[in-house]
Amino acid sequence: MVEDVSRGISFVCNNLASYGGDPERIYLVGQSAGAHIAACALINQAIRECGEDTSTWSVAQLKAYFGISGGYNLLNLVDHFHRRGLYRSVFLSIMEGEESLRKFSPEVVVKDVAVRSAVSLLPQIILFHGTSDCSMPSAESEAFLAALQQRGAKADLFLYEGKTHTDLFLQSADVL
Repeated sequence: MVEDVSRGISFVCNNLASYGGDPERIYLVGQSAGAHIAACALINQAIRECGEDTSTWSVAQLKAYFGISGGYNLLNLVDHFHRRGLYRSVFLSIMEGEESLRKFSPEVVVKDVAVRSAVSLLPQIILFHGTSDCSMPSAESEAFLAALQQRGAKADLFLYEGKTHTDLFLQSADVL
């Protein structure tokens, strides 16, 4: 899925102008699992840009990334999901084993000293989370913010007291 999202971002970056869009105003937005997958795609792209890989898009083409009610550390979420009915064995099967949890955890990846230069390439990152989110604890966004800031990324977090997992874009969309 992460590579699919990356290909989608590439398409937008490379074709937006032909559809009348402004290539200087591209923003990446995701909510819940979409925030997680988009963050993975963004960070993977930054890592690629620090290496020898050729690429069809650049993180520099994005003005900002907005993560809404996202989960950014799958290692921390396994037990949370298990308590909420997504059993550990099922989740690990979906993720193709425990070893992939680290690879697909943006918070963990940005903490890795080896990707320090990649983190410096990231666009502005703005996270939004409700403090009463039972599906995805707001601590996920808080920890991701801390990891990003520790590595020097431009990142902010807006916490919404008493808001749940979907309040920010459905029930109380006016808060954003």
